[in-house]
Amino acid sequence: MGIFGGYRADRLVAEVRDSGDPASAKAKSALAKLQSLGQQAIKPIVDALATADKRETIAFVEALTPLIDNRSFPLLAQALAEENPRAVAGVAWALASSKNYSPSLLLELLSAPGVSKPAVLDVIASQKNRFQLRDLLNAAYQQDPNEKAALFRIAGDLVDPSSVDELVSRVEGKDPIARAHAHHRAARPLRHAEGSRGPAGDPQGPEQAGAVGGAAGHLDRQWPGGSRAGRPAAARP
Repeated sequence: MGIFGGYRADRLVAEVRDSGDPASAKAKSALAKLQSLGQQAIKPIVDALATADKRETIAFVEALTPLIDNRSFPLLAQALAEENPRAVAGVAWALASSKNYSPSLLLELLSAPGVSKPAVLDVIASQKNRFQLRDLLNAAYQQDPNEKAALFRIAGDLVDPSSVDELVSRVEGKDPIARAHAHHRAARPLRHAEGSRGPAGDPQGPEQAGAVGGAAGHLDRQWPGGSRAGRPAAARP
């Protein structure tokens, strides 16, 4: 980041804070200018999140979210390795609010050293509909037990009748932990499969129906007493 760009971003962050109200016209003008700096604004915003109060956090996250894309993603990945939990929570919030980057980058982050895996898993859960079931399950096999269980739970929300073959292959796989999760999720069959009378070899047959059910806020914890209603509009379900 250029010296001038960094100085200007820091000055605009200070203007937001000095305004006394992140929702004021003065603060909104500073935030718009901050956003116009593009990637140069990302690190100053992340630094500001580390000490921001709740209202400032909402404003800075809303400014950060449109800056996220595949090119700027590495800067966000670095921020997820920050020691400050509020900075990590704010960055995760912004990532959960954006769809302007490849979701596969989130799965790659799970193998990055120093990155907050709980934060990444929270983002993956919020972006679950952007993933293919197979991609989540394949990623799960590369993780330690806790992360593996979390990915199976997320993957479970994506299961539908078209996932039967994929589920059966996981139930019959070699990984004992993955098999256990697959069997556990199989105890919650889809309503579509519960009434199935198809032949055993049919995707809706009794054997497959038993396997259908599931292949399987970090942010709120940073604000005791907080609620989902306080999140930026783009982050709310």
